[in-house]
Amino acid sequence: ATMAVECISDLNGGEGESGEGGVEEAVKRFVKLAVAITNNIAKVHYKLKDYEKAKNACIESLQLDNGNVGTIAIASNVCVARGEYKEAEQVLLEGERAARERAARE
Repeated sequence: ATMAVECISDLNGGEGESGEGGVEEAVKRFVKLAVAITNNIAKVHYKLKDYEKAKNACIESLQLDNGNVGTIAIASNVCVARGEYKEAEQVLLEGERAARERAARE
């Protein structure tokens, strides 16, 4: 709930943890929150062995943040559980590429 409150505070012109307020900061926090939620949804489906729904949740999460390490880990585990070993490898390689791009930007 804290992340959601911070998003609302930023939209209302309040200051976030970094001292910046406004829409841009709220959007960043919202994306982070949305990724966390979709990752949790993916984990639930994975534990229930509903791998198709888990995979779809990972796809949604990766569309928001293609370099999210948690999402990449879940997605590769889903692929392995489905016997899609080549796809698991591709997920990990794409995740590594996205992480390198992110590091270069920062």
